[in-house]
Amino acid sequence: MPIATETCVANVEIHETPFGTRHVAAAFGDEVWVSVVPLDSLPYTLTDRPYLRPHSQTVMFTVLRSEDGSRDVVLRHNPRRRPPAIDAAFNHARGLATAYANDHAGYMDELRVTQRDERLAELARLVANTPTRNEKWLTDELKRKAEGKLTMLPEAWQELIRGTVPTHQGLLAAPEPLGPLLRRNSPENEIEKLVFQVCGHLVGIQRIEHQEEQIRAKYLAEAESLRDEADREAVPSGPSLP
Repeated sequence: MPIATETCVANVEIHETPFGTRHVAAAFGDEVWVSVVPLDSLPYTLTDRPYLRPHSQTVMFTVLRSEDGSRDVVLRHNPRRRPPAIDAAFNHARGLATAYANDHAGYMDELRVTQRDERLAELARLVANTPTRNEKWLTDELKRKAEGKLTMLPEAWQELIRGTVPTHQGLLAAPEPLGPLLRRNSPENEIEKLVFQVCGHLVGIQRIEHQEEQIRAKYLAEAESLRDEADREAVPSGPSLP
């Protein structure tokens, strides 16, 4: 039986058909899954993924909602090759999925809203936990090492490094003697080795923080998209993100 989440265990229908026993269930609020067992009588599996066992196959349909409230379904993943021999099986599965989507329209709407709220809550938690404790520890450790080694350098080097954008390209483009030294990539004394170590720590910090910003922005963008969807449906949803 296809089970996507705990919330879609209910409303599972079982059909005995010429193509085998079929379990039909809602999944993710916008999909209907039709599980076909067995397919021994069919010459091909129902998708283009031959590594799936042919006697246990799930076909996923995306539900399309029309303005009059009726539902239709389309294949979520269209196989690259669909031999005519199994067209009847596809059409039969689609018929079951369409009937299910219309018979359980209210349930699927509730499921979609519930799962959207759950995802918004999860996104709020992910945003609050970005950066993670490990990332915070690593950033703090790199900052501590960079600052400790920076204070061991002469004042001129310290001022030059502090006045440079701490990115890979920014450091390479720094004025003499910092930029040429880094581009040469061959420290010749202890001072230059310290400079390389400090710059390496600074670049590492910048990359970690940039990645954290990208991850946070991705979570916020997804949450905004879900909230826009909820606003269009005039259904209040989920907690606000910081």
